[in-house]
Amino acid sequence: MHAGPGCAIVLGLWFRRRREAGVVVKKPTYEVIAAELRDSIVDGTYQPGDMLPPLSQLTHQFDASKETVQRAVRELIAEGLVETRRGVGGGTVVTAAPVREVIVRERKIFRDERGYFFDLAAQSWVAVRDPLVRTAPAPADIAVLLGTAPGQPVVIRDRVMGDPDTRQVHHVSLSYLPPWLVDELPVIAEAETGPGGILYRMEEHLQAQLEMDERIGARQPSARERELWALPPSAPMLRLRRIARSPDGRICEVNETALPGHLYEIGYALERTDTPDR
Repeated sequence: MHAGPGCAIVLGLWFRRRREAGVVVKKPTYEVIAAELRDSIVDGTYQPGDMLPPLSQLTHQFDASKETVQRAVRELIAEGLVETRRGVGGGTVVTAAPVREVIVRERKIFRDERGYFFDLAAQSWVAVRDPLVRTAPAPADIAVLLGTAPGQPVVIRDRVMGDPDTRQVHHVSLSYLPPWLVDELPVIAEAETGPGGILYRMEEHLQAQLEMDERIGARQPSARERELWALPPSAPMLRLRRIARSPDGRICEVNETALPGHLYEIGYALERTDTPDR
């Protein structure tokens, strides 16, 4: 089924009426246009295989420049919602919905000779870029968790993880380490930390197991993440934030793992409690 020009005209009229009604659009125009087209793809107005209206029609409907509309379409291309086809009958075509990989978080802590890992699917993943260790201020919300002053430098361990065979990037992982622990355990700020990695070294130093919890959120991608996955600025990123504590409650590490939201979902198995059946 191919959406005719009537659907696009309705979109354009709705856009104009909203603007004429005095609604303030705070986002850049290209983002607003991209959002309108995205919504029409998601709600099925445009089906996979349908052609978006030609550029000349979109510029007229949205009362925008050619460059602005092209930038909006590039956003949709980067998100995998549309693609450009050349030749006779070519144009901007709606693609099939991307298949998302489900990462199952079993709420368990696993370990092997390489160190700790937190979902079985990721056990084989390796660093597909050279790991980096640097000193820089932590983001404000992470600085609060670490108990450091705003702008105070901390050690950051930076890894890009992916498939060992294809080298496809799966996630970016940043570990923020508090100064007190780096002072006590300098090896965690070195490039090579020995078998098992920094968490093994911490537990050896503390002579106790770390206590860990995880928080899931979302944010916009950083400039580096946009480059790694060819993402538009508005693409959602899944954020997994893991906090490791010593038995006395001191935070030893804040790890933030980021994955592109259009490629991954987080799944959990739900277990029944032992409450009586109704």
